[in-house]
Amino acid sequence: QHDVLLTNPPYSGDHFERLLKFCSENNKPALLLIPDHLSKKKYVQDYRDKYFFLTPVERYFYWTPEGLRPNEGNDGDDQKTSKKKKSKQHKNLMLGTRNSPFASHWFICTNPVLSNEKVISLIQSEEIKLLDWCNLFDRQEDIVQANSFRKRKEIEQNECKVECAYQQQEQEEEGQRKRRKKKKRVQKEKCAPVNGGSGA
Repeated sequence: QHDVLLTNPPYSGDHFERLLKFCSENNKPALLLIPDHLSKKKYVQDYRDKYFFLTPVERYFYWTPEGLRPNEGNDGDDQKTSKKKKSKQHKNLMLGTRNSPFASHWFICTNPVLSNEKVISLIQSEEIKLLDWCNLFDRQEDIVQANSFRKRKEIEQNECKVECAYQQQEQEEEGQRKRRKKKKRVQKEKCAPVNGGSGA
């Protein structure tokens, strides 16, 4: 017995496909935290009309408590590679090892308690308020477009930074050239013979 399904399912194998099939037959609200790359699978197209989508403020970080995963690489080079990889991972004494290889977002279905359309309408009218910078999408393809736009924006910002740095460098080099010219001119003036003579 349950009223709502809230889960971050395993990413391997066919777990996600089986989960979507279960939810479609379960007729209960569901909130599924899914990696971006899984949401692009072909089989998702059969189910995504049943959901709306929410992207978080920031990328989620996942933590695995120490000892829950078997050590990889038992001998030789594999063990060295495993140790090298392990040394690069972020660790916390309380939380374990941070392992966040994928960005993720929420698949949300509120039927039959409230229709998806009704919830979307309440959010858009701000009767239900999201955290700042969370984004709501009623179509999954809009997430891809938003991510692409964000990437383009980041590229443009980086290009602007490079251009500004280049202009600053040019200004500094021009200033250095002017200072060198001025220094040479002063040195020439100091070394130039003084014209004049004594009367007979």
